[in-house]
Amino acid sequence: RTMAAARGLRGAAGLMGVPGLSRPADLSAWGRAAIARCGALVEATTRQAPDVTVLHNLDDISLALCAPLDTAGLVAAVHPDAAWRAAAREVSEEVGDEMARLNTDRRLYDALDRVRRDPRTFRALSHEQRRFADLLAAEFEADGVHLPDGARARVRELQGEIAAHSWAFMDGVSLRSGARAGPPEIVAPRAAL
Repeated sequence: RTMAAARGLRGAAGLMGVPGLSRPADLSAWGRAAIARCGALVEATTRQAPDVTVLHNLDDISLALCAPLDTAGLVAAVHPDAAWRAAAREVSEEVGDEMARLNTDRRLYDALDRVRRDPRTFRALSHEQRRFADLLAAEFEADGVHLPDGARARVRELQGEIAAHSWAFMDGVSLRSGARAGPPEIVAPRAAL
């Protein structure tokens, strides 16, 4: 599966070789498309009978969100153009918020739990699939999926605050020496004396 298919963008290779990523608005479109794709996958997963399809859907959700999120994080940190950095930051925040929401989505956790608790289904999974299911469950639990609604909302709020502080730190590092925001200039090595 190509990144272009995963995000719904087509065209020639763009920024960092990502097809269709040729202007800042494309990054935003990619993030929105990933969130929309995940919405459909969430609905399919919550209605799915307990079988390996639940694991595939959860993996697809992760891949759909991580591709634009990871790319946006890199673009926000290193791109010399302020418009690209701003779009990347916006995508990072929007997709990151969606990921945090899904990491505490009780319906997704319950779908996964049904796979893990059904003895026949769980035995039919490969060793790697069982391990994947167990690790996913542990991630959901670490993110507070087991908490009451209000506490889960507070966890997401705190994660948002952490992300905001992270951005403030990155901004401070970029501006620390009075240099323009963005990546440092490339310095050529000195010739040997």
